[in-house]
Amino acid sequence: MSKPGRNDPCYCGSGQKYKRCCLEKDQLAERAGLEAALPEPDLDYHLSVAEIHSLIDEDMVWHNALYPMLAHHLTDGMEPYFEEQHIIEAVSLWNEFSNVQKPLFRKFGAYCAALEYLVCEAHGIIITQAELAKKYQVSVATISKRFQELNEFAENHYGDMLDEYENGDHEDLDHEVFQLPPLSQKSRDALPLKSIKLADELLQRAELQPNRRQRLDLIQHLLELNPYCADAYLLLAGATSDPEQAYLYLRHGLQAAELDLGEGFIAENRGDFWLIDETRPFIRIKFAYAELCWELENQTEAIHHLEDLLSLSPNDSVGARYLLLAVYLDRKRLDDAERLLETYEDDIDASFAYDRVILEFLRHGKSARLKMLYRNARKANRHVPDYLLGLMPLPETMPDLYSPGDSYEAALYVNSHFQLWIKLPRLLEWMAGQ
Repeated sequence: MSKPGRNDPCYCGSGQKYKRCCLEKDQLAERAGLEAALPEPDLDYHLSVAEIHSLIDEDMVWHNALYPMLAHHLTDGMEPYFEEQHIIEAVSLWNEFSNVQKPLFRKFGAYCAALEYLVCEAHGIIITQAELAKKYQVSVATISKRFQELNEFAENHYGDMLDEYENGDHEDLDHEVFQLPPLSQKSRDALPLKSIKLADELLQRAELQPNRRQRLDLIQHLLELNPYCADAYLLLAGATSDPEQAYLYLRHGLQAAELDLGEGFIAENRGDFWLIDETRPFIRIKFAYAELCWELENQTEAIHHLEDLLSLSPNDSVGARYLLLAVYLDRKRLDDAERLLETYEDDIDASFAYDRVILEFLRHGKSARLKMLYRNARKANRHVPDYLLGLMPLPETMPDLYSPGDSYEAALYVNSHFQLWIKLPRLLEWMAGQ
């Protein structure tokens, strides 16, 4: 049996995504025998740069034509500044990482910068992510994100390539529960401006900190200074793979964000929220909380917050309308779904196109109009059925950006609507026959 992707249905038949079901159990079993299963690579660390290029083309196995191209780009980028041993380490890690994780990307720069930074960290070579961002023409935040992916992969597969702790004691951060600070309007009103500014500085450092342990320490410190910093709770939720734990962080953070703005401010500015800079953290954490409620099948809570987001900001810069339509359809609130589509009737996003197919099927079954709507949906994005019908696996990591009609848009749609479509086997069967 082939191993399912993180976002695929779990093989045990639970109906949940693999990452929310048997993934952790399988990873523990896999890591238990990792040393015996994976032999040490037989590499010559005294190769010239030209020989490294030959190694990439002739001796390494790649599962995507873009992956060796990135390896060549990385080699050329590191050549003037690094010993051949360091270049080989970076290329070898990329070979292992890309073949296992199968990452999606549009430009080589982000992963090249992250690989170079990882090698520097491992060997005590001093370089900043800002310097690498300038060298490879990417953002520091993107390098930080890619570094975290590579770092976690290296720890899981090699163990000793990077050691986050001086004593080598790797604690399980996924099960480390933060003591959340108490919240009240009185304490928020009494918060010194100096504490808020210091916490903002720590937040910027935490967002750019690739070391997970250090990032969590910064978050803890900034919450001691300002317990009402919504973005800190977003970072906390993103640092755990436990959805129940993330739920607690986001719920507490949303309460903090509401107290930070105040009831009067929220009521006075309803309808124009996104135009006001200080509302952005509130909108971000409210949407993240609604997304997690949907994933945990707390649809009533998800609907409440998504409807409120559209009331606060009808222009909907975060895409709350797309998730709200999915939840309406899941709860069979078809009239509400129809009204939402009418409100945003000029929206041509593929998400609405495929959800119109679901709405028609739930109302009228396999109608003639269903065929027309499905043709329109395929014109909007032809890749969605391939993911829904299992013809293409979903990527392990969801892309940050997409263009209308591309496979990235399709992957994002199917990932967010997975639990809706899995409840419609007759519609999927009909699609497979079209």
